[in-house]
Amino acid sequence: MRRPYYFMVDSITVFLGGIDFYLNISNGGLLGLLLRTAQNGRNYRKFLSQYPYVCCEPLEDLYQLRRRLNAFDIHVLMDLLFSYSWREANVGALLAALAAPADCLEILRQVKPRLPHGTKVVALALASCGDTLPEELTEHFQLLQEIRAMLAEIPHEPLPLRRNYSVEQEREFNRIGPTLRQRHPKISESELPQVIQEIGYGEFMLSHKEWLMQTHPGNMYCRLTRHLQWQGFLVRHAARQRLRQPMPMSIKKT
Repeated sequence: MRRPYYFMVDSITVFLGGIDFYLNISNGGLLGLLLRTAQNGRNYRKFLSQYPYVCCEPLEDLYQLRRRLNAFDIHVLMDLLFSYSWREANVGALLAALAAPADCLEILRQVKPRLPHGTKVVALALASCGDTLPEELTEHFQLLQEIRAMLAEIPHEPLPLRRNYSVEQEREFNRIGPTLRQRHPKISESELPQVIQEIGYGEFMLSHKEWLMQTHPGNMYCRLTRHLQWQGFLVRHAARQRLRQPMPMSIKKT
């Protein structure tokens, strides 16, 4: 099994969330996934350019695909195709079909025999990179191109990922990890910089979101997180204010 280039926690968080993207990229579910995604995009297309501050629930598949593509590169593709299971490889093939990287033909040809449940999505990825499209996948490919155009309308910027630690770092981290977890069972936001500085690679104790908020606070997804936190505060504040208001007295009829 190939050692991942990017930190596994980040890959799982960014690329592997959402049950549909595990079950529906296989040969039997792919067309339905593409049809649903394209139809929802047509119905609510006017909202695509307003992301992330206006979010429309039927567009969630497109939002998730856009987020994955924001972090996609050749190293991500190699990780998904060769470092995990066939499900992750199917996700990588779908992202390659949407991103259409010109230098991935041989990589995709190499993985195709290993993915009997993903022959269709690999064929779409190969066609997107310049290979011949099988005639029976014409409808799939038209839907894919339509979805790619929709994704281009969603505001986007790169989504950084952490490089995986080295084998030596992994051994050391496994050795001192239990002690670190005892010392820092729940790290507060104010303590994070100190812990990261104290531990040479303490950043690996953080979730992807925590690391992103600490190291790339201006990133679009950090701004969205703060926006949602502020909205949640306003909702909670309004609820508290309503609870404090005196209940109207009932008028008893005589």
